[in-house]
Amino acid sequence: RISQDCIGGPIVPRVLPIGLEAVRAAHRESAVTRCTTTLTRKRSMMSTRGTYTSTRLWGKLKPAARGLRESGTAAEERLWERLRNRGLNGVKFRRQHPIDRFVVDFCAPALRLVIELDGSAHKGRETEDEERQRVIEQHGFRVIRFTNDTVERDLEGVTSLILEAVTGLRRG
Repeated sequence: RISQDCIGGPIVPRVLPIGLEAVRAAHRESAVTRCTTTLTRKRSMMSTRGTYTSTRLWGKLKPAARGLRESGTAAEERLWERLRNRGLNGVKFRRQHPIDRFVVDFCAPALRLVIELDGSAHKGRETEDEERQRVIEQHGFRVIRFTNDTVERDLEGVTSLILEAVTGLRRG
């Protein structure tokens, strides 16, 4: 007879001896253990990889995030040059990364740090930005905000503040 380890998982053919109830029971028990281990491993991979968006929303947000990467502001481009390729103290940042129903400007998933740049599009939308930040913080992220003007005028100061936050999060 052929059995399946996990429903929805890969089908692993196993030959079971017919008439040996003890062997069948042991096989069922080990299959349940393997299923539980596999599901736990998948959940932990999801949380470390930064999957905080439902599958339904991911299909919509992924193309939107790609479009935002291509049409970034000058301030985003300047800051990204500092953050990309582990340029800031070896921390891996992602650009235009989906979290819940939002796309954040920069995200360091391992440290659960989000950096948001507020440009002219954010003027008059303070309540929406507060709600957005609240939802992101509910996912366990720390959010740091800068204006585009601040990044343009004082990139060194902005990167030093981000570095302070990174250092604090690594310790804590």
